[in-house]
Amino acid sequence: ILRQLYGYGAKSIVVVTAYMAYGQQDHPEKKDEAFRILHFLEKIKRAGGERTQIIVCDPHSKQMVKAARSLNLKMHVVDPTSVYVNNLIGYLEQSRREKRKFFLYSPDLGSIKRCIPIAKELNARGFEVAIAFNAKRRRKTGKVDVSTKASAHDLRKIQALAKRHGVKIVVASKEILKGSWCCMRDDILASGSTLQGNAEKQINKFKVYKVLGCVTHPVCVTIDGWKRNIGDEDDTLFVVILICNTIYRTYEDRTGGVLKEVRVDRLMGHKLYQVVAKLC
Repeated sequence: ILRQLYGYGAKSIVVVTAYMAYGQQDHPEKKDEAFRILHFLEKIKRAGGERTQIIVCDPHSKQMVKAARSLNLKMHVVDPTSVYVNNLIGYLEQSRREKRKFFLYSPDLGSIKRCIPIAKELNARGFEVAIAFNAKRRRKTGKVDVSTKASAHDLRKIQALAKRHGVKIVVASKEILKGSWCCMRDDILASGSTLQGNAEKQINKFKVYKVLGCVTHPVCVTIDGWKRNIGDEDDTLFVVILICNTIYRTYEDRTGGVLKEVRVDRLMGHKLYQVVAKLC
């Protein structure tokens, strides 16, 4: 399509793709895994050179943006923080009435940076929100191990992040989380194993009171049964899972359960307006 449009005389094209294909395959250091996001971006560049710009929402990691930059492609990132904050306020007010603490929960080290802007915005609105994190490791089989511990190097980096952004970041434990509300922040709901595994850990090990979720991309693969992992309305560990409309979901995937769709249309549209305004 890009080649055809440039063939018809287009001077520049802005590709709006809230969820970028191959976004999770973005680690060049993993020798047993293809660096497919780079190959995908190379195809985009071959079709139109540096005239093509890309708008994405919450990329899996900074490696995607680095890959685009290495090819001299402009990639603009949309942050869904504001839609989560607006939808979390009611739960924070409820936790305050119950005199319970409220934590943002990062299921892995990568999502700590996703939690930080939400924590900063909620704290600016007068709430007291800290970030608790866990480390995870995805095995080659696809199964997720949520019992991994962070290294001393990682802990130093996390402490530096906390100081830089003025937010409290702690290692998840029963002593800290017992009786609290926890909202898990992640970028992708695929099989649901990360969400479910961490929710079980929060409730059974840490004795958390209520568990919520904020996830950007509803990939919702059926091979491992994401609905079976998370449970339906009558059998789930979650109060609600806020999920962005970055991927079209069928009627079956949009109904039932605890998923609540939050919309990033305006955020994507605003970013598109800013990009196009600079082109005119």
